Amino acid sequence: MKPSVVTHTCMIVLIAGLIMPACTQTEPAGTQQSEPTEEEQTETMGEETSMDDVKREAQEALQAAGELANQKKEEYQEKLSENLSDIETEIRQLSADMEKAGESAKEKYADQIASLNKQMEELRTKAADMQNKSGDAWQEMQEGLNKALEDMNTAVKDAKEAMKSEEGGAS
Repeated sequence: MKPSVVTHTCMIVLIAGLIMPACTQTEPAGTQQSEPTEEEQTETMGEETSMDDVKREAQEALQAAGELANQKKEEYQEKLSENLSDIETEIRQLSADMEKAGESAKEKYADQIASLNKQMEELRTKAADMQNKSGDAWQEMQEGLNKALEDMNTAVKDAKEAMKSEEGGAS
């Protein structure tokens, strides 16, 4: 499992939050503290502004990473939806071809078409579940969906080839 952009950004923000306080100077114990000079006050104000800037920039980076992740998720879902629609069209065509074929072909391929339709429904359910996931969870689901989509394409291709060879053998 690869860490996401959001995970990396969160780690950077966490590290910056831990390091920045350690970078401030403290007086050794037992030394008298005098009033800071004007120059020291200006330096301190600059450090505070820098810390605020770091926090703001980290929040902006985190927000940008989240927006990028959401954009990638939306793009993936669009492509997935297109692929699923294409596969459904192919299954409908196979079903229509089976209906045109002889009775032996209908009996032989009816179960295969039913199995393809069942697999397609499961794939649609997984795709719908993915819409509710965020961050690393949707990326993990993406891997599973890619594999299922590949398997589905292979099953449809195999069914097409089997039907074509049946038609060729029946001629």
